[in-house]
Amino acid sequence: MTLRTHNPAPEASAAPANTAPAASASANPGPSSTDTGTQAPPRRIPRRTLITGAAWSVPVIAIAVAAPAAAASTTSPPPPPSTWTPVICGGPSSINGQNDNGQYLVEQHELVITYRTIPQNQIDVNVRFLDGTSHNVHYDFKNWPLAPGSNVLTINLAGFSLTGPAWVQVDTFNSHYSDPACPAPASNK
Repeated sequence: MTLRTHNPAPEASAAPANTAPAASASANPGPSSTDTGTQAPPRRIPRRTLITGAAWSVPVIAIAVAAPAAAASTTSPPPPPSTWTPVICGGPSSINGQNDNGQYLVEQHELVITYRTIPQNQIDVNVRFLDGTSHNVHYDFKNWPLAPGSNVLTINLAGFSLTGPAWVQVDTFNSHYSDPACPAPASNK
């Protein structure tokens, strides 16, 4: 079977003068006058295409790996305590020999700090929860939480744990919640 190709005659102005005639196709092609004995290099994928494809595949792989682990998880965090006794820590330096910068109220999901002297450059609060997790709240001049003239700071702890705090440390206070100077009631443990 012979394949025929239709090559229209080139126009004089469109084709160069040294155009070679097209080789005819056959069942067993041999070397042609244009064959140099080497194969054409394989087609390469541009680096940008490769990097873009890899970047999009990372989130897909991460989700695919995390999904079975999340589905297999059967433990849920413990429920919040049914009764919670609010505790006030700190006070004048004469109480328990502590030197505290005011007082702070520890509740199940709220911490209210009333400063005697407003901190000038940073506020740090460390909380360990009954479920074993912990969280640090840090404020500095970039995210200062106190309104001018205010000395009361309220921190909502509900977003950090489903349980109440087991231990609280407020910077500029020597009384730490759940330490001997400010013990936690048995109902809060």
